[in-house]
Amino acid sequence: MLDGSVYSDEQMSSLDGEPNGRIDELEKRIRHQGDEIVLLRSVIAELVRRVGDLENAASRTRDNRSSHTLSGSTLTLPTKSSATRSTGRPSITSLSSPLNSSGGKLSSHHMSSESLQSSSTLNRQSVGSTSSYGLRNSPSMDRLATPRTSGGSTTARTFVTSSPSTAAKPTPMRKWTSNSDFQSGTNGSSASHTLPSPGHHANHSTLPSGTTQRRQYGSQAHLNDVQPYAGAAGNGSPAGLSTYRAAHKESVFNPDDGYLHVTIRGKGMNFHVPSVDCLSNSLTQPNPPPSQRLKLEWVYGYRGRDCRSNLHQIATGDTVYFIASVVVLVNLEESVQRHYLGHTDDIRCLTVHPNKMTIASGQTGNPEKKKRPGGSSPGPDEKLVHIRVWDSVSLNTLHVIGGNGDFDRGFCCLAFSKMDGGALLVAIDEAQDHVLTLWDWQKAGTRGDRIAVTNCGPDAVFACEFHPSVPNLLITCGKSNVTFWTVDGTLLTLSKVAGSFERVERPKFVLCLCFTENGDIITGDSSGNIISWGRAAGNRVRNIVTNAHPGGVFVLFCCSDGTLVSGGKDKRLVGWDQDLNRTGMEYELTDNYGTARAIAQTRDSTLLVGTNRNCVLQGDFISGFSVAVQGHFDEIWALATHPNHHQFATASYDHFLTLWSTSEKSPIWSMEMQDGVHAVAFHPDGDLIAVATISGRWFVLDTLTKEIISSQTVNGDTQDLLSSIKYSPDGRFIAVASVDRSIYIYQILEGGTKCMKLGKCVGHSSAVLCLDWSTDSQYLRSNSDNFELIYWNPSTLKQIVNAAMCRDVEWDSCNCILEYGVAGVWSETVQALSVDCTHSSGSRVLAVGDDGGKVKLFSYPAMSLKSLCHSYNGHSNHVSTVRFMHDDSRLISAGGRDASVLQWIVI
Repeated sequence: MLDGSVYSDEQMSSLDGEPNGRIDELEKRIRHQGDEIVLLRSVIAELVRRVGDLENAASRTRDNRSSHTLSGSTLTLPTKSSATRSTGRPSITSLSSPLNSSGGKLSSHHMSSESLQSSSTLNRQSVGSTSSYGLRNSPSMDRLATPRTSGGSTTARTFVTSSPSTAAKPTPMRKWTSNSDFQSGTNGSSASHTLPSPGHHANHSTLPSGTTQRRQYGSQAHLNDVQPYAGAAGNGSPAGLSTYRAAHKESVFNPDDGYLHVTIRGKGMNFHVPSVDCLSNSLTQPNPPPSQRLKLEWVYGYRGRDCRSNLHQIATGDTVYFIASVVVLVNLEESVQRHYLGHTDDIRCLTVHPNKMTIASGQTGNPEKKKRPGGSSPGPDEKLVHIRVWDSVSLNTLHVIGGNGDFDRGFCCLAFSKMDGGALLVAIDEAQDHVLTLWDWQKAGTRGDRIAVTNCGPDAVFACEFHPSVPNLLITCGKSNVTFWTVDGTLLTLSKVAGSFERVERPKFVLCLCFTENGDIITGDSSGNIISWGRAAGNRVRNIVTNAHPGGVFVLFCCSDGTLVSGGKDKRLVGWDQDLNRTGMEYELTDNYGTARAIAQTRDSTLLVGTNRNCVLQGDFISGFSVAVQGHFDEIWALATHPNHHQFATASYDHFLTLWSTSEKSPIWSMEMQDGVHAVAFHPDGDLIAVATISGRWFVLDTLTKEIISSQTVNGDTQDLLSSIKYSPDGRFIAVASVDRSIYIYQILEGGTKCMKLGKCVGHSSAVLCLDWSTDSQYLRSNSDNFELIYWNPSTLKQIVNAAMCRDVEWDSCNCILEYGVAGVWSETVQALSVDCTHSSGSRVLAVGDDGGKVKLFSYPAMSLKSLCHSYNGHSNHVSTVRFMHDDSRLISAGGRDASVLQWIVI
């Protein structure tokens, strides 16, 4: 039974004296014992994870022995009848990939051997078609027109579903999770079963016999209560056939003239096919997916610019944070990352259960999608706001909450209860009234049971937490208020008492809160004050430190030794004792790192600080702080891979250019440019890097010294964004594309230290998007946002009118989004693309990043609109750029507005 008491200051004062001190001592002892239990559980969790890694290794050995048999099998495309029976619904993206990384390292995902066997089965995924959109409305076109405009997620995205299964009733969560909870088979999430036959459900398609699939709680099928396509597979499953409308027609090959006619967005285009491919009889046949697949290896970046309280330490010793649609679990000591990939859109908040193992994370979605009349669920392509509760060891989803239109927008706060073993979960959304909902998240199957709902009001809410030592007490803070909520377990209601600022001037915003070791409530506000509200929900100010941080207190954290650490707008970290007296410990962050937004503490008492410039710092007040996680804090469009080494460069509208090492998974160096950067390119020798900005200027830097050795302005009369920049393969020329519809050609002199402008290529009717040089540096091709493909002779600066002359030209790169080899990757749901192709001459692979946040792999060339692919989640917004490394061992993808960079292993 939940107690609904709120204690007044008078009642609290009557508890003062020796008995009260004895109670405090006993409570401290209980908390210390609880910490010891958590430590023991963390050791058990680590042991179980290592056992799982050994199971993975054993399973991979068995898979390798049988791979020779599987490699000789052929992929049979669906027949017309089977395709007609298909519902066209895409499949779930697996929470973790079973395949190991290169170099023989064990997979960072904990999976059982049964999961590995079931996940390795090749299944089909269907990509649905919706409506047609004009290319000029695409995110990339908007960006070229207004490079500094910020925005939210793209809504024209594919919603992912999993196969139906009868969900076993989950085991009730205990206050302290036992050893059995760490096993992969908890709640049946790793159980394998044979998919139903076509007769089992009318919407199911034929599937090869013996195909199995993992059954997972909280999958997208449970989220929408729909019966998905029977060919659903895990992360990286091939995409299936789609239905296309008149605006998007299948390609037709003309053997007489040797061109491929394709209608995309209602516009007919002719792509001249190379002579060697004209002899093929299957030009317009759907390509099978490539044999290569991707596995997410590393995530660069952290989301701190617009999120709070999203940095935590869990029992395994991992640090947990998120960026884009990925929750990252990183062991900073061993430099190992694991990833939870259950989300499909931007993650906005995250909280950790009192057992330090279970995590709840909430994502945004399309606010226009509502719960349908009669309780019917939306279709699989609709992005819904929901919460996912999952296990941090197995990475299995335990529950999905609010996936049937319960929430209108994303979340600003999530919190588990503490005194009852984390049985309750509170969520506050970002709707107009900031609706607060209380969930018994372990009941009602996998969806949880909503037990109370109320409105917080139209004012912003910045934080919410359950009191760690007072039952049923919830504290929220926001615009000019601190509110104490009491949960009545009998009436299933919430009652509130507003905090009284009678002794101080009411601040404009109360930005953060935390609890001291003795249970006092501490808040920080925009006036720079730190306020103590006393213990047990006293709603009056007991102690105050004015002007603790000029400009505002952004974050508060209570360390294990009782020290309170605060961070504010002044970029300082300050230590306080329990009476809010300064301890003398202070540290000022540099301007490059910004201000603190979240603080956590590791087992060895090292502090972790997340900043609003998307960095995570680690250290202490004595030795200082260093960068543990570095990322960009604005849109990323500039990405280039080194021609000789395992390095790549990124640059952003945040003015920073960074050179990264894929082997070390860390930055080599970073420097601030004068303007935001939209494109970068390496010289063929790798010693120089060219940087194109959003203000019409471009620079050449030495990669070793970081010295700017050349600076050019393409047009002194305007400051148009430079959309692309490319060195010729022989290193003698450089082409710079601009949104002014021109391509500027420069000659490289004196080893790259000087550049001479030769002129410009004029012929496009709209902004130029991308470029490719021929391998002999004699030709150039380009695309514009008006769906134009033009070939150029850069030596004469003239357009090649007869495009058939370039049919057999060998191209050094494949970054143009419109040419015969990538014609089949466009679909009705895709408004914008970024593409790249492997460099090897054998079985070539085409990587595609779309505006729905998907990274896809096609077999090259992909000329049929029905070509199959592997599809991967990770980004939450338009994938602005994808690039293979020089040896095709890895793929790097940049996420545009989500400011993330993902490193994938090609396996």
